[in-house]
Amino acid sequence: MTAASSTRRAGLYVRLSHVKDNEQATEDATERQEERARGLCLSRGWDVVRVFADTGISAFRAPGQRRAPYRPDFEAAVAALESGEITALVFFKFDRLVRDPADFERLLAICEQTGSVLVSVTEPLDTSTPIGESFARMLVGQARMESQNTSARLQAQRQQ
Repeated sequence: MTAASSTRRAGLYVRLSHVKDNEQATEDATERQEERARGLCLSRGWDVVRVFADTGISAFRAPGQRRAPYRPDFEAAVAALESGEITALVFFKFDRLVRDPADFERLLAICEQTGSVLVSVTEPLDTSTPIGESFARMLVGQARMESQNTSARLQAQRQQ
């Protein structure tokens, strides 16, 4: 990206695993994520060109599953990065974006090929550096572990 074209075209990704008790609570949760992501883009002088939102869809790949659940807007965000429609994908927190290492590695490879960036509102890291890339991988691993722990607790609760 040259100095003349330094403004990034940002896509915002928001996700809510489970629809809340009412429509307003669900809307509020994704709106808060979007608002914070827009604020980050504004502070960096980036143009928000598209919002991607998956609600009621988990990003967790259960043990034994080959792939994480299909998320239409996540896949649309991946395609937008690949095509160059967006040059930054901004999200509230890594566990909102990915909980599966394979999904993260796919995104990282696309970013390396296109010069795009992944930016978390709440986790200050830069995936273009070795330490940032390593830290992002750890966050994805932690998100997966937390999903597995939550799943185990819910299964135990149902059995009880």
